[in-house]
Amino acid sequence: MSALVLSDQRAFRPAIAGAASGLVTAAMVAPLDVVKIRLQNQYFSHDVQPKYKGTFPTLSKIWTEEGVHGLFSGLAPSVYAYLPDRIIWFSVYHGGKKYFANCLGTPPEGTTTVHLLATLTASMASAMGTSPLWVVRTRLMTQYTEGPHGFKYKNASHAFRNMISKEGYFSLYKGLGPSLLGVSHSLVMFPLYEKMKYTMKERKYGINPDGTLSNLSILTASSIAKCIASLLTYPHEVIRTRLQTQKTFLVANQTSTVAKPKYQGVLQTVRVMVAEEGFMSLYRGLTTSIIRQVPAGAMSLLIYELVLKW
Repeated sequence: MSALVLSDQRAFRPAIAGAASGLVTAAMVAPLDVVKIRLQNQYFSHDVQPKYKGTFPTLSKIWTEEGVHGLFSGLAPSVYAYLPDRIIWFSVYHGGKKYFANCLGTPPEGTTTVHLLATLTASMASAMGTSPLWVVRTRLMTQYTEGPHGFKYKNASHAFRNMISKEGYFSLYKGLGPSLLGVSHSLVMFPLYEKMKYTMKERKYGINPDGTLSNLSILTASSIAKCIASLLTYPHEVIRTRLQTQKTFLVANQTSTVAKPKYQGVLQTVRVMVAEEGFMSLYRGLTTSIIRQVPAGAMSLLIYELVLKW
């Protein structure tokens, strides 16, 4: 597969296109990322009044209490995470389409099986390759100082050092399980997106004179695909956030006792959340996510397609 990708003289373009889309996306939706993650991480019950209520009230509250810094907390690690994440994803996806199409003897365009295999490979590669960056980003966006499990970091570098020294290297991979389950999001979105593009071209809908899809067609296809994928696969994001923000401690010796973490694995986290907060807790922050993801995903794919044509 690597030989096939490297043999293509234009193989560098997916990486550049992915980097460009990741950079723009990170900057464009940073405040909504903060809002979404804080809503996801917020415990709620009949006895506890939530601090944050809804997308726009939360934006207003963060602005009032923390200012611009609060709305853009975690922007730097977001950029650090989005860039390699998108570079890995689009590079592997682009090469994967060619590789699997070659193996199956089918054309890469319009072939659902090829798109599914390429999407699965790209999503797993990016999830495992960039997990520590996403964990640190989430910690910076939700940091607090109250209680024994609170944490406060000066910047991304301090967060990395602090987590490794106090919680061990594996703390940087918290939430990897639901991140891998999140592959389902891409498995829904990208084959649907590719199928919609193929159908548009086949039916001559929104086509430029040179035969390529218009920007409006790309935005339409990517927005619809992103919205459907978000609605179907959202709970894994809430579970991932809960696991990533949960602080655990290294045990210095056998006589030391540390309370067990509240959330232990994907299924156990689901059971605890549903039992304590109700089924809808798995969809906390969904409205913010859709407001954020649809334009962000659409813009990301549009920039990717435009740079790829360059």
